[in-house]
Amino acid sequence: ATAYLFSLQISHYIRDHPGVVARAETLLALCEKHRFPQWVGSGLVLSGVSHVAQGSTDLGLKLIDDGLKAQRAKGHAGISLMLLALAADSHLKLGNAGRAVELLTEATELADKSHVGWYRPEVVRLQAEVMLQTNQIAVDDAIARIEHAAWLAHEKGSIALEWRATTALARMLEQRRQVDEARKRLLAVCGPLADGLDSMELDEARTLLASLS
Repeated sequence: ATAYLFSLQISHYIRDHPGVVARAETLLALCEKHRFPQWVGSGLVLSGVSHVAQGSTDLGLKLIDDGLKAQRAKGHAGISLMLLALAADSHLKLGNAGRAVELLTEATELADKSHVGWYRPEVVRLQAEVMLQTNQIAVDDAIARIEHAAWLAHEKGSIALEWRATTALARMLEQRRQVDEARKRLLAVCGPLADGLDSMELDEARTLLASLS
């Protein structure tokens, strides 16, 4: 089951949504057969996120909600933080800002209580974006928060989350017509140290950098 979970997470990371759905079904079947309740939440939430990404909104949101319930009951706190952030991101993309705020607040409280911080940079980034969308903070405050998310990711060695936060930061700087500063931030993560590396987050950072050159 653990191997299937890792395979499922890799499929999610490379955005292979059909692959996520298929692997989630296999993982959930194994969990039911061998009584591994601790992985049920991951299977349901990741499947739900992929269903939402493919346009099956109602089914996807139901799977996400069911998965979070299962995760709260039996899941590990470290995985819970990631799943809450993924769920919030799906809601945010659908325009459900209120629900996204609730999930991110729960994630922050969980991180504070459990001292699990590996996915916290993503929680901080998403909080900044949803608060900006709902006019709770100004752009300058959002930029400062996302800059902090990038710093947190760097400190924790979470390279993919650092790339993601830096790209979000650069987009905001571009909107403020601070193109030189946006380019500088992207060059810091897309420079020689990133040669030979490849990921969806790094590709997005490089694409944005090219558009600013």
